[in-house]
Amino acid sequence: MYLELRHALVDLDRLRVYRAGEPPDTLSATEVRLLRYLAERPRAVVPVDELLREVWEYSPRVVSRTVTTTLARLRAKVERVAKQPDHLLTITGEGVELRLARPPRPHPGPLVGRQRALDGLAGGRCVTVTGPVGVGRTRLVEERFLGDWAEGRASVWVDATGLATRAALSHAVARALGLADDTTLEAALRARGA
Repeated sequence: MYLELRHALVDLDRLRVYRAGEPPDTLSATEVRLLRYLAERPRAVVPVDELLREVWEYSPRVVSRTVTTTLARLRAKVERVAKQPDHLLTITGEGVELRLARPPRPHPGPLVGRQRALDGLAGGRCVTVTGPVGVGRTRLVEERFLGDWAEGRASVWVDATGLATRAALSHAVARALGLADDTTLEAALRARGA
């Protein structure tokens, strides 16, 4: 499973955090368990005592700061500014919430026999993939997306399925770039320097 954040891609299966222009960071097994548990409950505020029981398997009577220290370590790896988190939020008196840019995605299996098609996607700043249903376009784009992050290049994935108007596409691209919904496609691209 991987998690898309505004400034990082977290690969829970490979225990890696990818940030544009930086070498990958490694996650501990505990950090992965915590992220996976929170990702299975998107936008839910999970009480600290529940995390201690379910992630650390502590007794319900245990009082510990291990969640706080693990969150601090994890924020340093996944947040743009650890002390001003966008994704791993502590809600005072309630618990911890994980806010993702989009729902968690299962990690794809190996891409077999498609290297030539994948090579055809390399090098472009903006890639549009079209074609008939069921030929594996989404899987190719997903492989390119993960490869870009692994090589230190931030990528943005916009699934245009079902988007019928230019305005709908513009809003989807702006959201993927972390901009306001009413931002036009042109303004979003200018903000990225494209």
